[in-house]
Amino acid sequence: MNFPTTSSEFFAKVGKTPLVLLKSISSSVGRNIYVKLEYQNPTGSVKDRAAVKLLQDAIEKGLKPGGTLVEATAGNTGISLGVLSRLAGYRLILFVPENLIQAKIHKLTGLGAEVLKAENYPDNHPKHMNSLAAIYAKEHDNSIHINQMNNLVNQQAHFETTGPEIWEQLEGSVDAFVSGAGTGGTFSGVSRYLKKVSDGRVKAIIADKQSSGLHHYIQTNGESFDAEGESFVEGIGKLGLVDNIRDVLTLANDSLQISDIEALNTIYRLIEEEDLRVGASAGVNVAAAIKVSDSLPPGSNVVTIIPDAVDIYAKKVFSKQWLIDQDHWDKIPEVYRKYTT
Repeated sequence: MNFPTTSSEFFAKVGKTPLVLLKSISSSVGRNIYVKLEYQNPTGSVKDRAAVKLLQDAIEKGLKPGGTLVEATAGNTGISLGVLSRLAGYRLILFVPENLIQAKIHKLTGLGAEVLKAENYPDNHPKHMNSLAAIYAKEHDNSIHINQMNNLVNQQAHFETTGPEIWEQLEGSVDAFVSGAGTGGTFSGVSRYLKKVSDGRVKAIIADKQSSGLHHYIQTNGESFDAEGESFVEGIGKLGLVDNIRDVLTLANDSLQISDIEALNTIYRLIEEEDLRVGASAGVNVAAAIKVSDSLPPGSNVVTIIPDAVDIYAKKVFSKQWLIDQDHWDKIPEVYRKYTT
């Protein structure tokens, strides 16, 4: 398949990200917690991995030069596709949650994408943003719905790249993999690979945010997606099944739900102890990895994902006023308050 030279160069830069030991935190828990620094991908997030495969898939399905890519996204996939679509010469239409932070919307439109807001409906609802994206693509010529939620090319990208990288970087010494699920591609693809190569030895644990029903779905063995409240964390969490997470009851050994304040304090702890500045979903992932480590023998190796950096969350995470408004301020240890203004 022939791509413009510039997009081929982009493809070559995706993946092979560092796997870093959280030295201070690992020392405190007596287990080794490793983080895969996915913000070192070209556009700054894990979504670059799936985006290159999904673009290839769209072209194989018949998207012609100058055509339109249509997708539903909470931001990072849109950023990856925004860069790729410009390099490869495609138009990009994005359906996003109505409460998506403005910093992400500005970034998406700055890349040339047309951004359309959608109300918050459960997955597979006729008015869910993914359903609206599918309808748009169907009604417009030379348009392809990327469909990261249900296109298994998404998880295959992680089965072929992220999983093998983790296994090789730790020379096969992986005991548990912890990750949130937005589309489910990262969790499912990496978990499938690690379980296959280890003959099922590696445990796979879902890290879920508050306001998501995925944790409840797993804990009730698929009975319901009950969820309560809201969360500032974007990009992860489910209110229903999509194809890339459909086999989660088989793949996941367990799940943990992490509150917003736990995620926030983990973000600050990573700055304080590890000199890492990470996004909100990473706060959920690492908080869950720390809890998972407590259930494993001393010296075990737990791996999780840092999907992106803190930049787009800065106006919330580092804002004293926002923390007060959200009733979080009194729950933040004094040592971490210095990171807010």
